[in-house]
Amino acid sequence: MAYLEPTNLTCKNCGQAGELEWVVGVGPHTKPSEGPSYIDAHEPGPWVIKKSGKTTQVFCPTCDALVTERSP
Repeated sequence: MAYLEPTNLTCKNCGQAGELEWVVGVGPHTKPSEGPSYIDAHEPGPWVIKKSGKTTQVFCPTCDALVTERSP
């Protein structure tokens, strides 16, 4: 099962703001305390997305600063 998690982000360097929708997936064998099986950007809006292994990094399109990163 997966669900969408909308998040409002703001770059601390230049003030660029926008929404990003995360897809958070929970596998059938995932216990409640284990967290999600995967996290991925669904609707990145203005943000630049880069994946590094299981980690998704979100960069500002204006100043290329790292805004946030998530991993399962």
